[in-house]
Amino acid sequence: MDFLFQSPPKTPQELPSLKYHPIFDRRWQSTIKERESNSDSTSSSSSKCKPVRSKSNGNRTKPYSSSSRKKLFKWNDQYFLDCGQKNFDPIRCKTCNMVYTIGTVEDEKTHQDYHDTFINGIKYRQWKNEDIMAQYEDGRIIRVMPSSPHYMLKKMDELFKVADIELGVNVDLKSSITSTSQFFVFITKSSKRFAGFAFVERIATANWLISEEPLTSSTVDVPAECGVSRLWIQPAFRRKRIATRLLDTIRNHFIAGSVISKDKLAFSDPSPCGNEFAKAYMQSNRFLIYLNKLIE
Repeated sequence: MDFLFQSPPKTPQELPSLKYHPIFDRRWQSTIKERESNSDSTSSSSSKCKPVRSKSNGNRTKPYSSSSRKKLFKWNDQYFLDCGQKNFDPIRCKTCNMVYTIGTVEDEKTHQDYHDTFINGIKYRQWKNEDIMAQYEDGRIIRVMPSSPHYMLKKMDELFKVADIELGVNVDLKSSITSTSQFFVFITKSSKRFAGFAFVERIATANWLISEEPLTSSTVDVPAECGVSRLWIQPAFRRKRIATRLLDTIRNHFIAGSVISKDKLAFSDPSPCGNEFAKAYMQSNRFLIYLNKLIE
């Protein structure tokens, strides 16, 4: 191994091929030093050159800041991409009948809340002064008057809104209520929810139903006493005779000291389901309907 230390420096071409890295060979070290000295002389000469000034008048480039970026949209705006989705347009829930847009957070939240209310009913908190009209094993019927406390009427307005979406009616409580209006509400005993309600009012006359489709009545006025403007039961509590018990209670308590006979009871613009119920309750295919025949 003497040749590694005693032979004079050689060019890289004259060096033998080694099985280890050339930095461990002294004959390579002299060649490397020559290259380093040449590179040093080159860098020193280049340092004498004048630096090229930037065209930006010496201004330094500002550091990147996310706030300096142009905002493409506002954080609280909602954007959609129509990529051929099946449910891009508003849809109608087959269960609760509410129309909403999938992908809209506010719409979906509103539908979720309404859907739960529609299926399970609005929760009831014990009222201080209940006007109880009837008691049953599974619940009770209370009455709410136009003169009742505000919190009671507010709850009736909530029931109105839930029922009107399914019935396809868009009339608020304030424009519907009169001095003779009364609410009869069924409250369940176990779940403590509003299971259904009837909104009734005093009428003087009504007309016999002639045709269901289209809804047609006779032109002859018939004496009547009570008009059923709304009759609605929560889906979870249907087929439990709640509607029947509501009407029975109405006939017994709507007019103080008097019981209303069935032939003095009329229905306002009944739906197809309402027609079937009216026939079953009246035990006849013939019953009274009314429109704008109120007693103020």
